[in-house]
Formats: sequence, structure tokens, C-alpha cells
Amino acid sequence: MPKLIDLTDEVFGRLTVQSKTANKGKDVCWKCICECGKESTVSTSALRSGNTKSCGCGKSSGATVHGMYTSPEYNSWEKMKSRCLNPNNEFYPHYGGRGITVCDRWLNSFENFYEDMGPRPKGTSIDRKENDGNYEPGNCRWATKKVQANNTSRNVFLEYKNISKTVTQWSGETGISAAVIKHRMKQGWPAEKILNTPARPKKTA
Repeated sequence: MPKLIDLTDEVFGRLTVQSKTANKGKDVCWKCICECGKESTVSTSALRSGNTKSCGCGKSSGATVHGMYTSPEYNSWEKMKSRCLNPNNEFYPHYGGRGITVCDRWLNSFENFYEDMGPRPKGTSIDRKENDGNYEPGNCRWATKKVQANNTSRNVFLEYKNISKTVTQWSGETGISAAVIKHRMKQGWPAEKILNTPARPKKTA
């Protein structure tokens, strides 16, 4: 019997091999994750021959029907999903890893995404107006790098126990208002004290 060739972490088209899974008959199979975030089981022969390069998202999305499979809008849609759904994406820790998701309306429908966002102007990419918010209508726009940099710079981060989150996120977890957290940071409080000291109740008349 030939020695098993380990394909773990190898990339085939849009698929990244995660681990070996149960064989199908004589075919050695692998658990793969697509750039769009969907998982699939693919045989060694299908991967190495190039017959299977994705979970099928490109064919099922409808984008090919409309001739937009290679468009900048479709590329943005795919990358958006990958950042939020694919743990192997280098940017996942800053998106899916911190709870950023893609709304149901956009997740499985490029047509809906394009209908809401419209054509992508040259020199722009998708941007969330509220940086802690999700990818959804009303919170997204096409924006230049300069506009996005200004948007990102408004977020204040605080690191505690090797975990870095925005003040807004820590506020949601601790129940301490963002204003109080920022004030304590300006006063030079250590992170542990900032996040574990209850806020003083407001005085009533």
C-alpha cells in the first residue's frame, strides 16, 4: 500500500485542506474549507488533478450567469465572506475572530449584495461605517483607503490578558460605559483595574 501523502494545509484553488476525513470507498478524502467559508469533503484525486477547486460557490452564486464572476464587486463579496468565515484567512482574527459577521441577505446571494452596494467605484473597497458592526445594508459603503483609515483611527483599543478589543466591545462585555473606560485610560489606569472596577452609580436628586 502506497504511503499516504498528507495534504493538510495545502491550497488547491479556493480550497484549503484542513484534515483527513473518512474515505469514500477506495478514495482518500479530505475536509476542506473554501474561501467563501463553506466546508466540503474532497478526494485526493479530485484535488491533485485540479477537477475540484472550490466548494462550487462560483457556479451556484449566479454571478457567472450575469458575467460578474471576475468583477471587482464579486471579488469584494468573496473576500468579505472569507475574512468573516474562514479561520485560515490571514485577516480572520480581525473580523470573524472578533465576532464580525455577514448578514443573511448577503451571505449566500451576490445578487443581493450587488443590488444593495451598487458598482464599486475605482480606487475603493468595502468599508463598514461602524467598525464594530457587521457587513450589512446600512453599515457598508464603497470608500477610499483614506476614508477607511480615518474611520479606523476613531476606534480606541485596549489590551487585557493578551486580548485586544475596542473600547466599545469591552463596554458591551463589562457593562461599563465606553466613556468611563476611555476616561480611565486617560488617567493611566491599568487594564485590569479599568475593566474590573464597577462604575459609580449616578447621583439622583
